[in-house]
Amino acid sequence: MEHERPARGLAYLLTAFAMGAIVVARLVNLQLYEGDKFAKQAEGNRLRVIPQAAPRGLIFDRKGRVLASNRLSYSLTLFPSKMTQKNVEDVLTRLKQLVGLDLTEAHRRVAKYGLQTATPILLKSDIDAKTIARVAEHQGDLPGVSIQPDTIRYYPHGDLMAHVLGYTGEITDGELTKLGSEGYHLGDIVGKAGLERLFDKDLRGVPGAREVEVDARGRPGQLLREIPAKPGENLKLTLDLDLQRVAEKAMDVDHRTGAVVAMNPQNGDILVMASRPDFDPNIFTRKVKPEEWHKLQQEQYPFVNRALSAYPPGSIFKISVALAALSTGVCTPTRLFNSTGELQVGNRVFHDWYSAGFGVVNVMQGLQWSIDTVFYELGVELGGERMATYAHELGLGSKTGIILAGESPGFIPDPAWKRRVWHDKWWPGDSANMGIGQGAVNVTPLQAAVMVSAIANGGDVMVPRLIDDGKTEPPRIVNHWNPEALATVRKGLRLVVQSGTGTVADVPGKEISGKTGSAESGKPKTHGWFVCYGPGPHPTIAIACICEAAGHGGSTAGKVARTILDEYFGIKAGKIQPAKVAD
Repeated sequence: MEHERPARGLAYLLTAFAMGAIVVARLVNLQLYEGDKFAKQAEGNRLRVIPQAAPRGLIFDRKGRVLASNRLSYSLTLFPSKMTQKNVEDVLTRLKQLVGLDLTEAHRRVAKYGLQTATPILLKSDIDAKTIARVAEHQGDLPGVSIQPDTIRYYPHGDLMAHVLGYTGEITDGELTKLGSEGYHLGDIVGKAGLERLFDKDLRGVPGAREVEVDARGRPGQLLREIPAKPGENLKLTLDLDLQRVAEKAMDVDHRTGAVVAMNPQNGDILVMASRPDFDPNIFTRKVKPEEWHKLQQEQYPFVNRALSAYPPGSIFKISVALAALSTGVCTPTRLFNSTGELQVGNRVFHDWYSAGFGVVNVMQGLQWSIDTVFYELGVELGGERMATYAHELGLGSKTGIILAGESPGFIPDPAWKRRVWHDKWWPGDSANMGIGQGAVNVTPLQAAVMVSAIANGGDVMVPRLIDDGKTEPPRIVNHWNPEALATVRKGLRLVVQSGTGTVADVPGKEISGKTGSAESGKPKTHGWFVCYGPGPHPTIAIACICEAAGHGGSTAGKVARTILDEYFGIKAGKIQPAKVAD
């Protein structure tokens, strides 16, 4: 047995030596080969890089007044890295008890980002002072939770210009799929509608970052390094804040549904673009409250920009018909019509809105009093094809080229369309109906503004502009219409405001011309239209307004236009003359 002891001792010694060698080798490996790796991991546990969103670019009106800005806010965030699912659950439950955190939404966000994300997960934005205080008070029980300074998009004028400006919100999965390759990330705030969406890449800027130390519980501490964010580019619009405000207020007087557009006929600058009903874009900078969404749902399509939506034009289309008839020789300035209150076309009798008729009149008086029988007759003589040609030359029936999304092209019918779609010929009755802007004719308020601007400036169809980029030569289509024909139409439109159906727009000391219109709406009352321009002979403002199912244009849309004109010319409490007749 004695001889076994040295052998056993040797075995123990060799085993100990081998184990020591393994430990030494492991230490060497850790120090020499994996030292950098673990040093970086240790440093990663000590440091955290917090992305910093760039301040979004500001949006100004034509006079440099702020329409969209940013305000300082604070957000409740979670850094789940190095936390277990159990830790996260405990923290979220604690936050629900402390500050009323929405657990369902919080779980959705954590699942979306994952526990190993290096990006802070937004749990609640724009938190108040009470929430900040409660979180700070219980910070020791909330590992990974932090209060971060943030900026939130702010629209200082509330719902003013909402359809043009649009709104912002957190990027969706679908948007991220499309934009991920362009530098967008989870949690980014992006433009969702209007100019905010169209110019998002310019407005959003370049994000920065803050490198901070964190303690053992993952709480941010000392700031070590900061990469400043680059603010987004600013945007200057052609819109006029004062004109927009009075236009929207005028639409709200009788709770009108509809739209109004004002533009400079000389360069295409849009001065006003309003649509009713509308919405406050500020509500989308955070989670929309149920009561806010319910209120919006009670409105009739509040997110639709009605300035870009198509309607039957009714009697404002008579401007186009008159120009076509005078330009083609179908009518002369001296031609007389016998207005009896009705006109028979084939086996159908077409009635005038004024059943007694107006007696013997010329085409200018036809415009002045909006006499239907005059334009039934001109429509029949012109035919659908020629009326369509001149309507298109005035910018009707096709998109205007404005940069906003969602623009309807409207529609101008012609004989070829009827054959193709309805497999029927174009009848004289179709022409009579088209002559007063009914039937399949549809135009947008923006197109109506472009049309009346072309009459005002002598034939140039302008591409409407919303961005004031300093360009001096805007796009336009120049039409060389018969000068006498154009002059006759303009005289008729001046008579409308002087003593006809549009006296509502008769601004003292200013030469305003215009046209009223009423169009079938499918409801007891017609759509009310009014278009105008002024002052003559070199107009600088043109307006088109529609009030849905509100009644005659002179007493509805005309009042809105007059309010804008008074503000534009600096006239306070202008005396509005009622229309002598309604249309």
